[in-house]
Amino acid sequence: MRVPADHATIQAAIDNAQPGDVIEIAPGNYAETVLLTTPDITLRGEAAKTCVVSPACRDGIPLTIEQATGVSLSNLTFSHRDTADLDYAREEWPDGLLVTGGQVTIKSCGFGPTAGCGLASESGAIVSMRDCDASDNPQAGVYVVDPGTKVTVEATTARGNDYGFRVFGDATLKLQGVRAENSYSYGAVGEGSDSRIEIRNSHFVNTTGQGIVIANGCQALLEGNESRGNGGHGIQGISGANVEAKGNQCLINRGRGISMEGANHVGLYNNRCVGNGTSGIGCAMLEARAVVVGNHCERNSRAGLHFYEAVEAEVRDNICIENEVGVLATEGCALGDLTGNPCSGNREDAVSWLPQGTIDQDDPAYGNLYGWLLYREDLDKLEARAEYLRASGARDDQGRSHLFRFYDVLREGFQDKTPCDEGAWRALMDRWRRAYPESTTPLVLLAHGAELRAWNALGNGAPEAEERKAFLDGIAEMRGILEEAAELNAGDPEVFRLLLNVAGEERWPEDRIRAACAEGLRITPTYDELLDSAVACYRSDVSEDTKASARLAEWVCKELRNSRGLAPYAMMASYTLCQEYSDDYLQHHSFEWPLLAEGFPRLLEEAPASTLYLNAYCKTACLHDQRDIARDLFQRIGTNEHEQIWDNDEFAEWKTWANGGTLGVLDTVPEEGRPYLYIMFGLGAAFVAINGALLAVFLVYTAGRRRPPRPPVSL
Repeated sequence: MRVPADHATIQAAIDNAQPGDVIEIAPGNYAETVLLTTPDITLRGEAAKTCVVSPACRDGIPLTIEQATGVSLSNLTFSHRDTADLDYAREEWPDGLLVTGGQVTIKSCGFGPTAGCGLASESGAIVSMRDCDASDNPQAGVYVVDPGTKVTVEATTARGNDYGFRVFGDATLKLQGVRAENSYSYGAVGEGSDSRIEIRNSHFVNTTGQGIVIANGCQALLEGNESRGNGGHGIQGISGANVEAKGNQCLINRGRGISMEGANHVGLYNNRCVGNGTSGIGCAMLEARAVVVGNHCERNSRAGLHFYEAVEAEVRDNICIENEVGVLATEGCALGDLTGNPCSGNREDAVSWLPQGTIDQDDPAYGNLYGWLLYREDLDKLEARAEYLRASGARDDQGRSHLFRFYDVLREGFQDKTPCDEGAWRALMDRWRRAYPESTTPLVLLAHGAELRAWNALGNGAPEAEERKAFLDGIAEMRGILEEAAELNAGDPEVFRLLLNVAGEERWPEDRIRAACAEGLRITPTYDELLDSAVACYRSDVSEDTKASARLAEWVCKELRNSRGLAPYAMMASYTLCQEYSDDYLQHHSFEWPLLAEGFPRLLEEAPASTLYLNAYCKTACLHDQRDIARDLFQRIGTNEHEQIWDNDEFAEWKTWANGGTLGVLDTVPEEGRPYLYIMFGLGAAFVAINGALLAVFLVYTAGRRRPPRPPVSL
């Protein structure tokens, strides 16, 4: 049977079909909701992109299959035609395809955009799905629920859904070679005490939250997958989850590569966790003894392996290299002999133990090692770490200095030892100074405290005269402390970064700013936080010199004798974008595009994981009218928009422009070219006015003259 040749609608064809029939569907948009209950029926479109079942959201589900076995679908798309007008407060969320019981085979079909899930399977349905696309759905791309429901998905893509794939309520989901990308919550989720999820050779990329989540007793086998660039953890097991993970790659996620918290049975074998924002692998509060064997944890911002909250585990043959700490654990964890885990090139200890009860070490406000050492007043260890960090000049792959992070953590304090309690803080720093009279560390922390109190005195609104005086007094106190620290000549670039903060508030002259900047760069040429403070001295609300920031950037590059090329120039433009609105950047700063175009690739070689620098490169390309470069950079950014770079809706607006769309014409023209544009607009307006006047004269002249009628058309 053919639609519409034999039957006008798909429903009419199904109503007249017998088991074993094939219904061929021609290209077209079919605005109908279809119910199929007949077994052994084949629905076959000519091509998924052109054969679309797409009713309005209010009309319901495009196709529902109820208790029908032997059903086959191919080359069809199921969607709703009015998803742009969805009310997200509604009660009904109709899916694209709902399979209730029965057995269905699906090949080369599309699901979305819909008002609910792309494909939902329930009530014991058995579904096989291959070479499909389930994208742009406000719920899951593929959703599986209820006891006995079993869904197998192969070679399928799910983009832009809330969840890419989700199994719940004692069902089974098997994923093979799928790809979940740009999900708003999670790439794949397995939850429920009798649910099972198997994921093999699949990719979970650029998710806002975790790449893969296993929760609430779900049984999971994860093998050979990639979880990359996600906003949370690469793989997470929580709340009694049972997880066996083998040979997965968890790369440059903002959280841990693999995080097991409150899970039950955990086996982690031969996984590779590289460049993640916290630890490579973290385990806490596990309900049973875990096995962590043969994993490779490299260049993670915190620990390679991290155990806390009384974990019992077999830990062997793991490689932990170039992390902050190789293995980090709290006392009370039973981990056996850790010497069988090679740790090399880590910035701190190979193995570090913290006191029992210390909270998650990845939280700098509570559980980090530096904060705990400060609370215990273990000044010897803190001073040793500060000395090591000053000497090493180490940075992570986002370009952030570990010395800056050290100070950043300590200035927050720990429990009751914070700069907010001025008396206790000063007393602690005095004890530190007596123990280490030649050290800059306590003086830097005192200066941080003075800066904090100065800004607190200023308040949030327009300052009164007394508030302004208290602020400047605090800044002057800060300057005095730092000048004392500078005289110690202890090789601490943070001293000069803070002096540049003072310079911006006290309006130092350019030669004095350069002197402080030069001294900091002499100590550590890669202490880039120094350049952030330097360029802030020339914000539009501080300086009227429109060329000062770019002039300083060029001077920095020369000062470093080209050891880093033009990377610092691009970096200082990035920091300027963080501090200024787009108009202020164009009007008040004179960064030149040819220098930026050379500097940004070099900068991203130094800091390949920096989303800030990548976004800044893209925005400068937009502001300097480099559409092709901007388009390529938007593709590299994906959904990793950096909020410090883009104002309000700029990201979406400039992305539209880069892909050939329109933008307000003045917004695409650099400031120096706008006067010429105004002249062109004036000439154009004059031209229109003159032609309008001539046209009016002509109409008046011809108003009384009638043209002869046109001859009739010959048929």
